[in-house]
Amino acid sequence: MRDEPMPRAAVRLITVTAFAALTLAASAVAVGGGRLELAPIAGIGLGMLVGEALRVDLLYRHSSSIRFSFSDTAFMVGLLAADPGSVVVGFALGQLSWQLIERAEPIKLLFNFAQYLASAAAAALVLHALGGGPGAEPLVGGLAFLAGLLTFLSINTLAVSGIVSITAQQSFRSTLLRMGVTNALVIACNGALALLSVVVWQQNPYALPALAAPLALVYIASRQRVAAQIDRERSAAFVETEHQLGEATRTAEVAKLLADGIASVLALRGAVWRRGRWITPPPRDSRDCDAAPQERELAHGFAEDFGVAAGGTKAIAAGFSEGALVAWQGELVPSRDVEPWLQRLATSASVHFERVEALTALEQERATLRAVVDHTADGIFVLDAEGDLALWNPAMRD
Repeated sequence: MRDEPMPRAAVRLITVTAFAALTLAASAVAVGGGRLELAPIAGIGLGMLVGEALRVDLLYRHSSSIRFSFSDTAFMVGLLAADPGSVVVGFALGQLSWQLIERAEPIKLLFNFAQYLASAAAAALVLHALGGGPGAEPLVGGLAFLAGLLTFLSINTLAVSGIVSITAQQSFRSTLLRMGVTNALVIACNGALALLSVVVWQQNPYALPALAAPLALVYIASRQRVAAQIDRERSAAFVETEHQLGEATRTAEVAKLLADGIASVLALRGAVWRRGRWITPPPRDSRDCDAAPQERELAHGFAEDFGVAAGGTKAIAAGFSEGALVAWQGELVPSRDVEPWLQRLATSASVHFERVEALTALEQERATLRAVVDHTADGIFVLDAEGDLALWNPAMRD
């Protein structure tokens, strides 16, 4: 749940999207002559529900997740095999039913339903206008289908990039570029599967299960691409955190930068435990830890204790000299792939805490030396390499 009010720009975008969805859906039904066929509607709606139920979510830092499912495939099969009105109504019923099953927040339900419906209706209208659909010539139908996919991709990506950039206060252009490439891959996968499904169905329906192989290959390739993108983002955030830590001069500053670094690098919430106490805020009701987790095994045990103390929240920890970094659920949920990055941050913690403490000790030593020189009764002066007077005390001046 969002604690802060929805930005006005987001409200306007949702309103415009909802109005466009209703207008485009009504137009799609109208161009089909108001003819609605029960079988395609039920098939598309049921196919979308089954596809969403079997989906696989790939965690992604900024767009929450990339969903691989058969739901878009069911819609695209409908584009090839049914009239625009039936396609849109079946899509709307399937999408709305799934949003209700997921118990999405009202504002999220409205936006998701509206942007998907607008994308689907516009795609159906474009395909119909270009002569695609049931009974179309292969070349004409293929080109019309491609145009419909591009329409679906464009509206979906623009709408989602807009709401993400507004609510997350990110650049619309960078968000659009980041999401556009990945969304294009997902849509292309579903489009290709839809084409293959129709062709195979017409030739030999019993061969449809063989389509699982290309879908699995595309999924694996896409997962690797997402993992590479996440690593690039984490590397950039880690370098920035290291730069900020290098400029820190106080232990409290280092601790805060480490907690912030866990959020920016891993999209998790984080806290710093050092020398028997929390030096950044942990979750409410968290207990203290009896042992300093300098060893890997102790760090894992520390994370387990921390999770229990934080109300069952899954947590991970990485130990460093005299302390540990603890990370728990934030934008993402802790997973095995974040542990090496948390350990890198823990290594940085050890280095920068020691550096700052050494710097503080040096400053204190200089201050002590200056106080002794200033208050001694004997005159003291220091010459630099050129023989010029560089330092003297009050007694020397007097």
